[in-house]
Amino acid sequence: MVIRQVTGAHEEVHNFTLHGHRWLNEPDNPNSTMTDIQGSALAEYFNYELVSGRPGKRAKPVKQLREEGKVSASNGGPALVVNGAGLPGDYQYGSTALDDQWLGMWGIFRTADRLQLDLAPLPDRKAYPQGNPWPALRPGQPMMSMPWAARCTGKAPERGFDIVAMAKPITYNAKTGSNDPDGVMYVLASDEAAVRSGAKEPSPLVLRASSGDCLRVTLTNRFPATGPPKHGDDVALPTDALFPRGERVSLHAGLVDGSVIQSDGATIGYNYDQTVGPGQSTSMTWWVPTDVGNASVPLVDFGDRVGNRHHGLFGALLIEPADATWLDPATGAAATGLAAEVRWTVGTTQRSTREFVAMWQDGLTLRSPSGKVLPMALPAGHLPTELDPYEQGHRAINYRTEPFAPRVAANAEPAWVMSSEVHGDPATPVFRAYPGEPVWLRVMNGGDRGRAHTVVVSGHGWHYQAADPTSTIRSAAGMLLPETGWVFDLIGGAGGPSRRPGDYLVRDGLMVNQVSAGLWFMLRVEPAPKPDLRPLGAPLPTTRDCAPSRMGRKQIC
Repeated sequence: MVIRQVTGAHEEVHNFTLHGHRWLNEPDNPNSTMTDIQGSALAEYFNYELVSGRPGKRAKPVKQLREEGKVSASNGGPALVVNGAGLPGDYQYGSTALDDQWLGMWGIFRTADRLQLDLAPLPDRKAYPQGNPWPALRPGQPMMSMPWAARCTGKAPERGFDIVAMAKPITYNAKTGSNDPDGVMYVLASDEAAVRSGAKEPSPLVLRASSGDCLRVTLTNRFPATGPPKHGDDVALPTDALFPRGERVSLHAGLVDGSVIQSDGATIGYNYDQTVGPGQSTSMTWWVPTDVGNASVPLVDFGDRVGNRHHGLFGALLIEPADATWLDPATGAAATGLAAEVRWTVGTTQRSTREFVAMWQDGLTLRSPSGKVLPMALPAGHLPTELDPYEQGHRAINYRTEPFAPRVAANAEPAWVMSSEVHGDPATPVFRAYPGEPVWLRVMNGGDRGRAHTVVVSGHGWHYQAADPTSTIRSAAGMLLPETGWVFDLIGGAGGPSRRPGDYLVRDGLMVNQVSAGLWFMLRVEPAPKPDLRPLGAPLPTTRDCAPSRMGRKQIC
């Protein structure tokens, strides 16, 4: 299967994604990153063939013309979708889930395992039997048990995740009290009580798994019986059409393999309903392909795309090396949060790296402690009503924000607005490492507007294609849109090739209306050992053994 994607018009940057499929970011480079999303601006397309030298015209033999007419990497062919059309089912394609899909940019890619009268099989493929490939799969009907593939049986390591979707106010800045009283989030079921009681601060859900793992995921909707909070004053959509707030939730992960008709997390076409209402649960089976590398996969909701992501219902699935372990950077216990030490073995050599997760957010509606909607960061001379809907709302990273306005109010010198000496550390992350330690910086967009962001990392660079050491070195990456996930393997590790300690700024590329609204954080390279930051490779604390799984497979804890 070949997809040719062109952005024809007219103004905004869009992305293209196709559920259940993936392709190489550079189709003629086998070392390029495997992806399932592509951002594009006006008039961009992705079948590039650059030839140096003087242009000319000459006759070519028929055999050569036929060879050049084939779609292949040698002639600049477009992205070839891995494994072709995939398993039977309805796969969603389109652009950003809120703004663009709201306006009509979505569709269905339908794969059938029965002969369709209006679709002839390709001539080199097998004959398909006749019959109806779509049993009655109406929303609300119970799913039947469908083990989807042999890859999740036998010796595949099994990982289980019990996840809850819950409503809970989120404080985005403790100093100013800015908050979202209508916050919703995914949490591990084991953390639900602590988050509800306030013993644990809300934080975006982070799951970790290794290449080749089989993931058994259970999602439970813990919203109130009446649904999530009935919020108001949210930023406008590109149209004025009203849409009710939904009470159902789901969980979608890109890049993993699974049955689209029951494990995709989106109720599309004739697939089973994969959303659940308050008090209900659903289960999914995902297999982590071995060709996706150390991917950063956003976890998103398709139950209520207008409201849920807008108020925090998103997370991340991080793909680690095979047989890796991940540890809390302070205690050495198993890590479940936004920062971790990842350890794995290559041959007989143990490797380790620090891993930091930063999830961009925009389009938020934050309030003061009194409940009043806070003003937005605006370009000079502009009113909120003059902004494009894509630009409206507040910004945050990992449920935290640090806008400039309160800092400038406390000290009017603009040159010092990011100084921790003057204002203290920001509410946004301050990730910590020692000089020269390897660092994976994982950046994602949790939600939910269609405005493209650029991520700039001061004092550091990375290879554009993470597994290709000959690819371009970059210090900024553009087109960060919803459902996009990246990993920056910092060259030279923390502190860059010079291994210099200090505080390094990571920010959006646009200072006005983005950085000034709170889209910035720091990578702190410590000059000396700290008691709450274990060096990479430090001895591990004693851990308990894990019991074998009920399926008799290798169980990973």
